Amino acid sequence: MNQMTISFKTKTGMTNIRHNNRDLSEEEFKSNEHRHINRALSHENITIIKRDIREVYHDEFDDALNTYNSKQRRKDRKIEDYYKHVKKSKTLDLQREFVVSVGNKSDWEKMDFNKKREVGEALASYVRDFNERHDHLVIYNAVVHLDEDGAPHAHFNVVPIADGYKNGLSKQPSFSKALLQEGFKEKGRGQLKQFRDHEIDRIQYFMKNLNIERKLGQTNDIKDMREYKETMRQIELQKQQEERELQHLKNEVANMSGELDKAKLEDETINAMLRLKMISETEVDKSQFEIKERGLFNNRERVVIV
Repeated sequence: MNQMTISFKTKTGMTNIRHNNRDLSEEEFKSNEHRHINRALSHENITIIKRDIREVYHDEFDDALNTYNSKQRRKDRKIEDYYKHVKKSKTLDLQREFVVSVGNKSDWEKMDFNKKREVGEALASYVRDFNERHDHLVIYNAVVHLDEDGAPHAHFNVVPIADGYKNGLSKQPSFSKALLQEGFKEKGRGQLKQFRDHEIDRIQYFMKNLNIERKLGQTNDIKDMREYKETMRQIELQKQQEERELQHLKNEVANMSGELDKAKLEDETINAMLRLKMISETEVDKSQFEIKERGLFNNRERVVIV
């Protein structure tokens, strides 16, 4: 059985979908960024999913957006284009790209292209499997590259979907919360590692059918500095989201407190005074007491009249 490393990496920020789909001009193909592409083999690439990300945003968020906008009394609080709104946000995740590869350059220098094609098909099957398993990670673009030197690899981009928000739209794009709702409950860096290990196990399943066994290597741990920084960014985003939700709850409590009726306040005042033994240590009928206010402005106080 052949032994190869399995790499599963993820990154946020802007992605180059045109590069992934080989939708490039002649001038772009000649640039250093794309010179490694063997265009004679580009027809071997496997396109799995190809959707406009804006279409996904309409499908996933329009209902929540319409509900949110219908509750806004001020026109300036309404959101016209949620995709543009998220793109400007510093706390939401517009999208996320995953790159999955099997083996390294030295492994594939010794193998013929047919084996590379087989692994490419297996990677495509894995990506389809990923899309079926993850309701909160919606793939909008996915392709397997077989036209580069080295390992066959898949690029797939997802929109993370999380729901249950109390503040803003009820559904929002948050990678950490999407993973949480998928069942990955570790915090911070541990959550990403838990998710990654789970996916590598699935990739191994597809590779074993091709007589390929996973070889442990440096690519199997989160040691890349960019990945570390990304993990720390996710921790900070999660912290900010929790702080916003906590503030929202505090505001709700304050509003509810302001709406308590006088009878309830009177009842609670008497109960408190009874507990403090300011009235009596014996059982009493609260209906015997009356709450009155005296004094002016800041000197006003409640008194119990027996």
